[in-house]
Amino acid sequence: MHYTMCDNKQTGFTHTPKFGVTPKGGGFTLLELLLVVAMMGLIATFGMNLSSSFIWRTDLSQSEYLTVTILRRAQVLAQAQANDTDWGVHISGNQLTLFGGNTFSGRDTSIDEEYGLGSVTISSPVDVIYHKFSGEPYNNSTTINLATNQENATLTINEVGVVNY
Repeated sequence: MHYTMCDNKQTGFTHTPKFGVTPKGGGFTLLELLLVVAMMGLIATFGMNLSSSFIWRTDLSQSEYLTVTILRRAQVLAQAQANDTDWGVHISGNQLTLFGGNTFSGRDTSIDEEYGLGSVTISSPVDVIYHKFSGEPYNNSTTINLATNQENATLTINEVGVVNY
């Protein structure tokens, strides 16, 4: 090492590295920067996986709630004898259709109400139709399967029209 005199009152010497390179003291090495970038990448990857899972669960939960609400609305309309007809819900793909009539194909389309389920789909088309006045479903038991890419939910409707989910 090569030492030269300086104004340093404590030692009287200062270190001057060879080849004229002086340390800057405040920088980061390439290795440190690469480690920080790699850690940020890992955190971002895990964050994306967690957030996408949360989004799928939220979509499914909202679709469950919407489906139950529309089924209950059809039952109430049937019990109230709205338009003097039975009421039902046709569930297909990612679409709910609230309709008046005792069959989906024979319904009055002018009173239809349609609702979308977003990214949630139904495994197979289902019609749930409630009797006018009593509000009981035509079928004794109906199962509705909702699904996203990662999550599933099952709704069941019993013989008196109670929806369990």
